[in-house]
Amino acid sequence: MRFHRIPAALLPLAPLSCSPLFAADEPVELEPIIVTATRLETPIDQVPASVSVVEGEDIERAQVTDTLEVLRDIPGFTIVQAGSRGGTTSLFARGGESDFNQVLIDGVKVNPAGGLFDFSDLTTEGIDRIEIVRGPQSALYGSDAITSVVQLFTRRGDGPLGARFGFAGGEFETFEEHAGISAGTERYGYAINVGRIDTDGILDFNNRYGNTTVASRFDWSPIETLDLTTTVRFNDSRREFPTEGSGDRFPPLDPNQFQERDRLIIGPRAVWNPYPWWRHALQLGLYREDFTFDDPFDPGVDIGSF
Repeated sequence: MRFHRIPAALLPLAPLSCSPLFAADEPVELEPIIVTATRLETPIDQVPASVSVVEGEDIERAQVTDTLEVLRDIPGFTIVQAGSRGGTTSLFARGGESDFNQVLIDGVKVNPAGGLFDFSDLTTEGIDRIEIVRGPQSALYGSDAITSVVQLFTRRGDGPLGARFGFAGGEFETFEEHAGISAGTERYGYAINVGRIDTDGILDFNNRYGNTTVASRFDWSPIETLDLTTTVRFNDSRREFPTEGSGDRFPPLDPNQFQERDRLIIGPRAVWNPYPWWRHALQLGLYREDFTFDDPFDPGVDIGSF
């Protein structure tokens, strides 16, 4: 038997095999980008502050309608709610006062004069992301941002035209309805969401609560370097409560006492980015709040009315 030696140069080359860093079909989770801490898009690991980010997927997974339920799980936050659903709700961050927190919705400041913000009727309708920065941020956001900044961002419309509808019910004759439509491309996008809450409350007498929220966002990019965005959010809530001098368990109880609040937020924004190192942003904002407390006179209950 005779063997022939073949030169190495003539041997066929075996295909090289190497393990890619990520498989082609393996999803890659990118680092969260936040803007609240520095007013610029910054990776979360480069932010020198204590930051929490709650994504829209986390909110939907938790199936919560009230923003206050999301904030309960944030480290360093304490939520205090008076009475049943719809009762005055305050946020205390890191032991600070309830008027030490700056709250923004799509860049629009929504704190009334004095800094105190009532989270009782702020829902997650149309919210895509919540960014929380703990610690003093007054250099960026003013005197209200002593212990934290909470900023909510509305969801951008994307993909083909789609619609959503949801319904939920529970104890105390509680019903919730949610509906919305959205669509968008790289050039434009729109999303409109509507939510309604009704409940009789935890008390047997005059404790109803209702809330209607309309959240919308419109995006347009007329040229590649210019992005125009407008958000409009409207909220209408009414809460009834029987509390008098003897509390809410002992007579006399008030059968007609209630409070109503309307909030309107309009936030147009223009971002011009002609070069990667040159960026202009113009943010306008309108926040209007109408609050009414009404206690009609009831013989044997009230000594007056206002």
